[in-house]
Amino acid sequence: MNARFANTGMFHPAPAARHQTAAGLLARAGQGLMAVLRTIAEAPARRAVVNELSTLSDRELADIGLARSEVRRVFDDAFVASRSGI
Repeated sequence: MNARFANTGMFHPAPAARHQTAAGLLARAGQGLMAVLRTIAEAPARRAVVNELSTLSDRELADIGLARSEVRRVFDDAFVASRSGI
């Protein structure tokens, strides 16, 4: 390391900066874990909706604006946005 940059902190973050980085990493990991747990918790309800929609006739699905091939996509954010004009 060049002596000119030895004490500037450019190569080694200060302890406080390392702590903030670790805290931020832990916070993001916690948020990711919560998202996974939320998805797992919502799975039975989503499966029930898909199963219910699957029992409808093609005519009944058309009445609510769906085709049979779209039933599994009702929880896909991109699909919902494209259908609702969001």
